[in-house]
Amino acid sequence: MEKSQREYPKHPMVAVGVVLLSNGKILLARRKNPPGAGLWSIPGGVVEEGERLEEAVVREAKEELGVDVKPLYPIWVSEVVEKDELDRVRYHYVIIDYLCDLLGGTPSAGSDVSDVSWFGLDSDLTNVTRSTKDLIRALKRRIMNVRNSDVEELIICTPEGHIHKRMFLVLKDAVIVLQEATAESIARAVVEVEMHPTRRCIRLKGMNIERPVRKRGYNEYQLVEVDESEEEIRKRVKELIGDEKDS
Repeated sequence: MEKSQREYPKHPMVAVGVVLLSNGKILLARRKNPPGAGLWSIPGGVVEEGERLEEAVVREAKEELGVDVKPLYPIWVSEVVEKDELDRVRYHYVIIDYLCDLLGGTPSAGSDVSDVSWFGLDSDLTNVTRSTKDLIRALKRRIMNVRNSDVEELIICTPEGHIHKRMFLVLKDAVIVLQEATAESIARAVVEVEMHPTRRCIRLKGMNIERPVRKRGYNEYQLVEVDESEEEIRKRVKELIGDEKDS
């Protein structure tokens, strides 16, 4: 797509990002063109008419990096809105980042990028685009967004030889196991927020407690409600997920 067609769009444009990870590092490309010219970002570009998302990922990887990739699944969705001095929307992108396997080739700068390099997840993010910063922070936190469509089974049971129940959340590509005390704390917090007439946020924090635990065999380290305002809790949430929106 020509540059002029991307400026002042009538509708948001859909773009894809190519996320390649190796030994705790992520591959970034230095952008040639606005928005974010000169900054490091996830390589990628706009989806062309009639092109499927995964096809766009494969094409962009070849064009910008000179490599062959296999898209695995989307791991991040972000939005870039940039306005001009008259407050008109100059650029508006909805970006879907795909985690990919590198099948072949050595990454090198291609079209629309001036350089490519591997960055540690703890690298200085000063010259990195905002959406890429948010993705890297999420990767460092190992955030997993679990939706109903990701869950194959939910099992609550006391395994043989155990005292307390376990909750097994069986996903398509992983299994999350919660101990009874943890599941109870989550359930109590959800009920509190859902049933309270005005409350919309709650934060529990792990700490050692001196008072008797709820059940025999429970560890002294428990999730305990923190006395914080809704504003403080929302600020903490933004620290964890950046500007991520529901997709």
